Amino acid sequence: MTPISVYGYDTRMLDQLYGTTPACSSLDSSAAQPQESFDSETNIDPSRCYFLSIPAELRAQIFSYILPRTIGDDTRRLNAWTRGSTSLLHTCKVFHAEAAHAMYGRSHFTVNIAWDTITFEYRYLWAHPGSARRRSYDFPRCFGEQYLSLIQTLVVKIHIVDNYLGMIKYNHQNPAGLLHGYRTQVERFCTVLERLPHLKRLAIWFRDDTMTPGSARAVLAPLSDCRAARTSSSAGLPSDADHGDDKGFPSLTRSPYYPDYRQIEFCFDIKST
Repeated sequence: MTPISVYGYDTRMLDQLYGTTPACSSLDSSAAQPQESFDSETNIDPSRCYFLSIPAELRAQIFSYILPRTIGDDTRRLNAWTRGSTSLLHTCKVFHAEAAHAMYGRSHFTVNIAWDTITFEYRYLWAHPGSARRRSYDFPRCFGEQYLSLIQTLVVKIHIVDNYLGMIKYNHQNPAGLLHGYRTQVERFCTVLERLPHLKRLAIWFRDDTMTPGSARAVLAPLSDCRAARTSSSAGLPSDADHGDDKGFPSLTRSPYYPDYRQIEFCFDIKST
């Protein structure tokens, strides 16, 4: 079958259907005009993408209004995602690279570390003002390797449940068994950090409902061997529960927004290996 032209119906197809080509309608009037005259009058080259001629910073700003992104830049507070379109990732290689960097590199990704799982928490704004919904996905399997490597900011939440919930959810009532499970997941998370060459900020949110002395140091000890723990900065109220150890692992501070959590932020050197 004769294909349809992008400017309207193909004239050969109309000849086959009607025997003669009818007069051009308003929909296909541009097909009757020579393409050369259109280009000469407007000085527009149809083979050139003029959007690529503007600075990359402006394109990134335009992409931020289209792509999904998180609101705010404070890692001490929960950041929700705005709904957007990812169609730019399916246009061309240039737009795909720039849009992926804008969406994954400039957003905060919240990761929940539980006793037996590591999940990505997708918290997005809902229709009602001030409301948000959440979905959980297996981390890092929910991201492709090329997108995972673009992440620059991670917020990690570790909530150690009390003995009662530990028995119900994980069949572990002993605090030592609970801490061991969380520490194992932190060790697994440290292996994921090695796959994030562009990571710059890592914020840790820690909460222990068992009130075990030294639990933060025991669970977060694998991070001291990570390249993330080389430099750190923390902001908030001083914590009375944990202090830095002999290895130089810094202390956590009580969150100014969520009193049940203690927080610390690590700064990465993206050139380190």
